[in-house]
Amino acid sequence: MSMKAIKKTTDDIFKDYRGEMHFYELGDLKFHITFSKTGMLRAGDYHPDWQRDLILSGRMEVTTREGDNDVVKVYGPNKLIQIPPDVPHLYRSLTDTTMLEWREGDYKVKYYPPYRDLIDKQAKEFSQ
Repeated sequence: MSMKAIKKTTDDIFKDYRGEMHFYELGDLKFHITFSKTGMLRAGDYHPDWQRDLILSGRMEVTTREGDNDVVKVYGPNKLIQIPPDVPHLYRSLTDTTMLEWREGDYKVKYYPPYRDLIDKQAKEFSQ
C-alpha cells in the first residue's frame, strides 16, 4: 500500500475579516480547511460539481436555493454537508467554526447575486 503525502498547494494562507483558509492536495484530491469566526458569511455561489463539507468544530447555518425557496439547515460537529451541482449556497457561522471542504472536478465557481450581495455588504461593514 502506497501512502501519498499531503502537501500544501500554496505557501500563503488566505486570511480576511472572516477567518482563514488553508489549501492542500492529496494526489488528485484538492481540499481546504476553513476557519470562520462567529457570524461570518461565506460562499454565495454555486459550482458545476458536488461540494462537500465536514464540520470539524462549531456550528454552521447553510442556506441553499431549491426551486423558488431558500432552505436553511444547521450543521454541527461531525456532520457532512452535501451541496449538489448548480445549487446556490450561503454559509453563516453560528459559532467559531472549522470545516474541511472538497469538490469533485476542477474548481469552478459562479456567484449567486442574492447571496453574494449579503457577503459584499458584510465585507463593507468590516472595512469601515
